Amino acid sequence: MNPLGLIASRFSWHIPFVAALGMLAGCDITGEYEKRFQETLISSGQKAAFDSVLYAAESDISGEGNTPSGVKLRLPSMFDKDTKSLSAEPRAQPPFVKLPGFGYASERSMPDDANVFAPCYIYFAAVPKGELKPDQVQAPIAVALKAAFPSAAWSDVQVKTPQGTTVSHKVIRGDGQQDFDLAGTGGAVQKLDGKFALYFIESPTHFALIGFRAPKAQADKWKIDAASEAAMGTVTVAQGAAATPPAGDAPAGTPPAAGGTPPAAGGAPPGGAPPVTGPAGT
Repeated sequence: MNPLGLIASRFSWHIPFVAALGMLAGCDITGEYEKRFQETLISSGQKAAFDSVLYAAESDISGEGNTPSGVKLRLPSMFDKDTKSLSAEPRAQPPFVKLPGFGYASERSMPDDANVFAPCYIYFAAVPKGELKPDQVQAPIAVALKAAFPSAAWSDVQVKTPQGTTVSHKVIRGDGQQDFDLAGTGGAVQKLDGKFALYFIESPTHFALIGFRAPKAQADKWKIDAASEAAMGTVTVAQGAAATPPAGDAPAGTPPAAGGTPPAAGGAPPGGAPPVTGPAGT
């Protein structure tokens, strides 16, 4: 007899016996195992999708003076070693709205399907709460956005987390013709069909803002909308907030980005990205 068959024949009587014990104990051992196994598979697949587009380490959303807001998230990994950090440059802020508590922006020039390069941005800002109410921060932003994009309005959006759950954030969008400074690629300011999304997160001490902006051609090629929503699914808020979204999927032992400080020349950008190539604006 085949050795494996012999082993199976000798121990096959254990299977109904163990199942019977499970039924007597009031639980379905094989059913519970299968359920947990499937949950693990789904969770692993969900986490892998986030890992494929985001850095493993979290980064602070910081405001003016590099003050951490208590809000962290994992940033899209497409903002790599070619990314520049901007703070005082005219193009550091979106051309149609000045973000309160602005900290800095990350800029990377990226190609579209025709290999035409244009800049894409992530904006970071945080306003100390003090006596401010959310509407006092949101309302002026909505007025500015409506002037450029008449349909712009704050709304709730549900995004997936690496754990397979969902979390709700406030977001305002502006899609349409926008100015993009192409100086870094040998061009000039041009109006391009663009996409902008600004998210609002509340921590115990700050109202944090993170914005994503890109020409539509680049956004479509690089799937920036999906990457930004994945990033927002990893948002964590410091303990003590009224509502803390689920934690991101940073591996155990991975240190967070330091203090929300924007990268200097040769320094490491947020989230463990490779070093930038030179000073901002060069």
